Amino acid sequence: MKIALPNEYAALIREVDLSEINSFKIIMSSRLEIEIADSDYRDFMISINDAIVTKGTDDNDTVNQLGKSLYKLYDAILAQKK
Repeated sequence: MKIALPNEYAALIREVDLSEINSFKIIMSSRLEIEIADSDYRDFMISINDAIVTKGTDDNDTVNQLGKSLYKLYDAILAQKK
């Protein structure tokens, strides 16, 4: 699966622990392109969700600015799933 995003999401991808994803490739050009095996898509989305929970909320479980940005990233990727 290929995911195309604006370059503004490149810094957000670095906030996500992708160590358990077997097959992915990030390409920076005029836009951010992520190539991921269809079999890894679910784990990829879970990794983004984990980043939202661990880095995107404060001690009171209130979503912070990073969390809001990670939600936008999640939604932008989800919108491209066919």
